[in-house]
Amino acid sequence: MANSLRLAFLVLFQSSLALSLAHRYPTKCSFDKLVALEPTKRVESEGGFTEYWDSKNDQFQCVGVSALRYSIKPKGLLLPHYINAPRLQYVLQGTFHHCMHAGTGILETVVPGCPETFREQTRHGDQHQKIHATREGDVIVVPTGSAQWIYNSGETDMVIFSVIDSANEDNQLDLKVRKFFLGGKPQEEKGEEGNMFSGLELKTVAESLDIDMGIAGKVQGVDDPRGSMIIVEDELETLSPAVEESGNGNGLDETVCTLRLVHQLAESTDADKYNPRAGFLTALNTPNLPVLQYVQLGVDRGVLYKNAVMAPHYNLNCHAVIYGTEGRGWIEVVGENGRKVYEGEVREGQILIVPQQFVVAKKAAEGSDEGFGWIAVKTSDNPMISPLAGKLSLIRAMPLPVLMNSFRLTAEEAISLKKRGELTLFSPDPAQTQI
Repeated sequence: MANSLRLAFLVLFQSSLALSLAHRYPTKCSFDKLVALEPTKRVESEGGFTEYWDSKNDQFQCVGVSALRYSIKPKGLLLPHYINAPRLQYVLQGTFHHCMHAGTGILETVVPGCPETFREQTRHGDQHQKIHATREGDVIVVPTGSAQWIYNSGETDMVIFSVIDSANEDNQLDLKVRKFFLGGKPQEEKGEEGNMFSGLELKTVAESLDIDMGIAGKVQGVDDPRGSMIIVEDELETLSPAVEESGNGNGLDETVCTLRLVHQLAESTDADKYNPRAGFLTALNTPNLPVLQYVQLGVDRGVLYKNAVMAPHYNLNCHAVIYGTEGRGWIEVVGENGRKVYEGEVREGQILIVPQQFVVAKKAAEGSDEGFGWIAVKTSDNPMISPLAGKLSLIRAMPLPVLMNSFRLTAEEAISLKKRGELTLFSPDPAQTQI
């Protein structure tokens, strides 16, 4: 009997593992040729537009992610919605209105199960979860199923790049990204429109919210043509986390409820690696933003100055979704058996997906006076890289006799392989060392 139970548990475990692997890798993947990708679809709304990359593209399917980009007009409000998978967002553009908040916009990420711990200093005494100010260069973390709205309080369009990890274990559905809007009448797909209340009977909405039928009709978004982003006619009433209410905890409020969801990543002063002649690189992971452990995602922000190079390296434990934020970069990607799968430019606004263990080399493209800037969203909350050149590289860690025999080098030639003193970012003049 005991043996039968052990066998049953083993079969169940293996089946569960197979389903999990099939979820992230639903098809046989081929990375023989990578392509720099641009958005293929644009959906207009009153308050802006959304651009989508083709989630059915083999590169997205094989690494289990999707990507989109919001452009929100001044006084535009992205309506509250949630998605069936966790996501990382990066604020690409926006300016500060000196009369408004300390940033280009404000947002709220409503985490299910967390208490309403902030009270507005208004006559209504409205309570809600924390309101975040956000600006250009911010990373925004949105856990699975958490509802989010964003308001642009700035003077120019607010542009946000978003990567959704649809193969994340939190998503029990397929790899399709599903948006669930709580207000308005968005039409993200042809023939599909409405919010989550519009699918319910009018009476059900009225009874559930304890409102009259007229208000229930408004909640359902009847005859609302504005789309997923709307223009707020008057300035959105100033929201700020002024007073935090005290009360009994529920367990969750000691974990994800109290963790930071917004982190500024653009400043070079916070860089993990900095070379005054080459650029800087900043990594965001669980140690410096603990909420990432709940979404199992990380992100790097890098900038290469004119003619600078980043060491060839590979990601040990994750895929990378590279998005060009400024300038032009020249990128090479090499797969197993030394097969080159990509060599070419990546421009601002393009995506290049680099699979786990594939070697990637970056440099500022020739003629790009502004250099090259990028963010790389990683499918691990503690992403690790291994450089092939530089002070901490695999080459530096190997003994000379191994290098001599592996590459058919003399002792002097093998020593020259290990002389690079810079860490990860290489200046045009190799004599310059990293600080």
